[in-house]
Amino acid sequence: MQGLNSAGLKVYAETIAMPYVLDTAGILVLIALVLDVMWSTMGLGGGLLTKRFSNRLYRILLRIGRKRKSRLFLSWIAIIILVSVFAVWVGMLWLGWSLIFLAGERAIVQSQSLSEAGFWDRVYFTGSTIFTLGVGDFSPRGALYQFLTAFASLMGLFMITFGVTYLVPVVQAATMKRRMAFAIASIGTTGRGILLTTWNGKDFRILSEHLLSLLPNLSQLAQQHLTYPWLHYFHVRRRSESLGLGIAAMDEALTVMRFGLKEECGVPPGIYIPARRAVTQFLYMMKEAAFIEPVDKDPPIPSLDPLRLCGLPAVSKAEFESHFPELSERRRLLAALVRNERWTWELLEDEEHPVAPEKPLD
Repeated sequence: MQGLNSAGLKVYAETIAMPYVLDTAGILVLIALVLDVMWSTMGLGGGLLTKRFSNRLYRILLRIGRKRKSRLFLSWIAIIILVSVFAVWVGMLWLGWSLIFLAGERAIVQSQSLSEAGFWDRVYFTGSTIFTLGVGDFSPRGALYQFLTAFASLMGLFMITFGVTYLVPVVQAATMKRRMAFAIASIGTTGRGILLTTWNGKDFRILSEHLLSLLPNLSQLAQQHLTYPWLHYFHVRRRSESLGLGIAAMDEALTVMRFGLKEECGVPPGIYIPARRAVTQFLYMMKEAAFIEPVDKDPPIPSLDPLRLCGLPAVSKAEFESHFPELSERRRLLAALVRNERWTWELLEDEEHPVAPEKPLD
């Protein structure tokens, strides 16, 4: 090495060192891709690269959404992120194998003339191999690169299949979120509205039946948010489609019913307790996944006066408000859930406007 001049070092780098660098870089890119795709598609909460890329892109898109002041753009954020993640996976797959095929001096040749393929020819050959199994105008030379070409085709088939099939349950889970939000909104968009709708003059039997149908889906959605972090990026245009507003309204209804009304008119404990636990589990799973953090200030305490005017047996204001210190963290998490979906708590206090304005929360 000491006897080599600058020209000799250049030749050494081009003929000996550079192929090893390209091979190593290509292998590392493919290993990172496989780990990231497998970690994401196997329901383990998303790979490290995917998480970081998605979070940064999400923050950028949110800034754009605030400037545009339209929920229509917010509703497209999740789609943009999912497509971008898939594009990154495809790009890493293409890049990794391109580096490997660029390393060999005569790894790829033209099929007719057997002349060495150039830079862009090899990149083209890589893409056609992993996406279409090759078109025949270029071919690998030697047993090693023939084997690598076959392996690249197999890997491309599996990676793209894994990526596409992973998108299906994510979209299905997002649809379940909207369906459950609609189910809650069908009986009321605020806690007071839910109670007034389901009160039959003596008890909340209708609400009990409704809760029984909602609890399994709520528990399933809590698990899906951990399995598919991309659900966190889905925003909706209409108030009735927001699961955050729906859960907050349902929990406020349970709070008012439990502490603001006399016991004889409440939902049976066998239904009330599982419902409260399901909401608690959902909130703490969202917190554990770092999707939400409690807001700094407790939401306003709901008024019992409209319920009294409608004939519901409410307790005194002092007795009702005495329970709220112990509910502080829970309600601040509910407010964070609402804010996370770019809505405001004020919507839970107004039953007169079924559709929220087309303006995201800053």
